[in-house]
Amino acid sequence: MDISLRHDPAAGRLIAWAEDQPAGYLEYRLRGERMALLHTIVDPAWEGYGVGSALVKESLALARANGWAVLPYCPFVQAYLVKHPQLQDLVPADQRAAFHLPAAAD
Repeated sequence: MDISLRHDPAAGRLIAWAEDQPAGYLEYRLRGERMALLHTIVDPAWEGYGVGSALVKESLALARANGWAVLPYCPFVQAYLVKHPQLQDLVPADQRAAFHLPAAAD
């Protein structure tokens, strides 16, 4: 299954589409040079197809490309970062404990 992602900066969302249907979204807010990742929502019909992971991966790539730090308020994003420690450097070191991440990225 192909998942396409669309960025809607005005709404502060990355939107996932699967089979020409909206499948989920990741809501964020920019605060200066920090990207607060707030909610990842996946339509129940699309759970288990990698929609949430695709949204998180793209949001982190967007943050890295723009030089933004990430504040992962969303528990799904936090879990993704635990599974992908190579991306934890996007979270400021002094903020990692608040998001249940190690103080130093390994």
